[in-house]
Amino acid sequence: MPTGNEQFIQKLQGFLGSAKGDRYDKSAVIYSLICEAEEPKNALRYFLENADYIDSSEEQEVEAYFTAQQLQKYQKNYSDLIDALLTKLVTGHYKKERFYDELWESVLNSDVLFDEEDVKIYAIGRIWCDPRIPYFCVNDGVKMSNEEFAGIIEKNKELLQEVTFILGCKYEQKTEISSRLLELLEKCSDSKDKVVVMAKIIDLVEKRCMLSILSNQN
Repeated sequence: MPTGNEQFIQKLQGFLGSAKGDRYDKSAVIYSLICEAEEPKNALRYFLENADYIDSSEEQEVEAYFTAQQLQKYQKNYSDLIDALLTKLVTGHYKKERFYDELWESVLNSDVLFDEEDVKIYAIGRIWCDPRIPYFCVNDGVKMSNEEFAGIIEKNKELLQEVTFILGCKYEQKTEISSRLLELLEKCSDSKDKVVVMAKIIDLVEKRCMLSILSNQN
């Protein structure tokens, strides 16, 4: 990806490589770096695609920028808007360049949705935290009727029971679980069977995570 922002990249890596603190406070510094960059639009893209891969020594505490009350206010007023904006762009299945162009135009290069500097800084922090960032152009997956889904579940009932068993075993390493599950997926007769079995694996893992969270709260 061409950036034309070598100085920005050096500053960003230097800052994130030593920074310690809240992402929203870091975003205030990053916002300034982006605005000062030779090509701000490409700077935003580089930041969102690479920030989480820069390890920090945490030698420098980032100065607090937002108060808890400010963050609470911005979350209430803008979190749904930011989520809706990202959803619209992601479901558009744009190429990467257009996605980041649209994000730049909507968030930093316009005052229509985010009309204050602090709101733009909050938006950068919120977008940075979103699991859909970095963005990838991925098309819609396989869809099927409830009847077809149920039929494939019935067809692979024993295999799914084995999936549940493997997820319940106390393996020493995650690679042991993943290798066993991969072997089960390879037993599926076709791609649709694999899709349904994978869907059930995800469902089981999500339920276990939720139960773990609930048990820790009690």
